Amino acid sequence: MSPEIEEILQQTLDRIEKALQTDITPEELSRAAGFSHYHFCRIFKAATGLSVMRYITLRRTEKGIRQNYYFFARLPGAEPPLLSSNEGVLRWFSPDEL
Repeated sequence: MSPEIEEILQQTLDRIEKALQTDITPEELSRAAGFSHYHFCRIFKAATGLSVMRYITLRRTEKGIRQNYYFFARLPGAEPPLLSSNEGVLRWFSPDEL
């Protein structure tokens, strides 16, 4: 992958991180990157292994889990649930799985 495309992808990932709490769409990201929607989605999937929306959904999920984890960790006397990372995404461990 060319350095220009790698830079555009990094800017896209940064844009996604900043916009996780908003309704960001692949169309908006492709316009910002200067590619057609089709071409952008192909480049993104080739680089990350995930579709744009799948990546956004996983990042939102991970961020929510982390926020809840830190909330539980601050409660007096409470033990936060255990977390596991699988495919770069955190998930809760239920006591039955331990």
